[in-house]
Amino acid sequence: MLVEGETDRGALPPIVSKLLGREVSPKFVYRKGGFQGLMARKKFEGYVRAYGHLDVELVIVVVDNDRRPAGERRSVIESRIPSDVRKPVVIGIAVEMLEAWLIACPEAFEDSFGRPVRLKKKPEEYQDPKREVVNRFLEDNTMHRVLTRELARRIVDSGHWDADKARRECPSLDDFFERLSNAVGESPAD
Repeated sequence: MLVEGETDRGALPPIVSKLLGREVSPKFVYRKGGFQGLMARKKFEGYVRAYGHLDVELVIVVVDNDRRPAGERRSVIESRIPSDVRKPVVIGIAVEMLEAWLIACPEAFEDSFGRPVRLKKKPEEYQDPKREVVNRFLEDNTMHRVLTRELARRIVDSGHWDADKARRECPSLDDFFERLSNAVGESPAD
């Protein structure tokens, strides 16, 4: 898995496990510096090629959309996948960021922190769900000030983070699930 940040690193393994309905054992590369850090051409190509030599089923790349025009980030990533890579590469573009996928199940916050998160709009309508919703919730309701890798994992591991509900609430997660299912040869659940 190639991801942009620590919270993505914490949340993505249990998200993928819940989407596929089976445990996954990820090998990680993550780059500080967000999309630009992850997409440094030579390093990105090297990461993807390295996965081709590991015992992995596929390569997963998940990045935030960050208010970019639809499809822009996907086309950048696709253009940087070396042609000699033999593993399937699954790209997920979280709109606007992966934290939208977390808040899609507000009850998971209640399991994790004793209170549900309150949403004023759909998860993918927030420009910065990490700052606008998650960190604000943590500051107001917990001793934590920011979302960490461990907290992100706790939210998804809770009994109320539901992959089907999150897919209905977040079209970008549903798109990622469809691509993931196709790559592993499983038919998506409706």
